[in-house]
Amino acid sequence: MTTTSLDEGDVLWVDPAVHQLPDRPNGFAFLIQDLLGWGDPGRAVWVRGLLLDGRGAPVRALTLCVPANQPRAVPTTRGPAHTPHAGTDGVAAAENVIRRTPDDPGLVGAPPGYKRRVIR
Repeated sequence: MTTTSLDEGDVLWVDPAVHQLPDRPNGFAFLIQDLLGWGDPGRAVWVRGLLLDGRGAPVRALTLCVPANQPRAVPTTRGPAHTPHAGTDGVAAAENVIRRTPDDPGLVGAPPGYKRRVIR
C-alpha cells in the first residue's frame, strides 16, 4: 500500500451505503486496528477493526472495505448527568452514576454536516 488518509487508530464514521448493519441503520463508529491493503488502488482500503457503540466501547470485530476518504467519527456532546435519587438516609445512592437518556447521543457520532451517501 502506498499512501492513504487512513491510519491505524483512526475512528471512522461508516455510512450504511458503505456497510449496512440492521442494528445500526444510520451508520456506526469504527476503530481501525489494521490496514489490510487496497480494495481499489487509491479509492478503497480493506481495514480490520472494532465496531464501537455510542460511548466508544468496542462491540464486535469487523473487516470492511471503505473509501480511502472515509469521514472520521467525532466526539459528541453528552447530555447533562442525572443526579441519583437520595437513599433513605439522605445520601445519594451512588455518587458517580451517570444515567443515559434516550436523547443522549453518546460520545461518538457522525461528523458535522453528515448526510448519508449513495455509492453506486
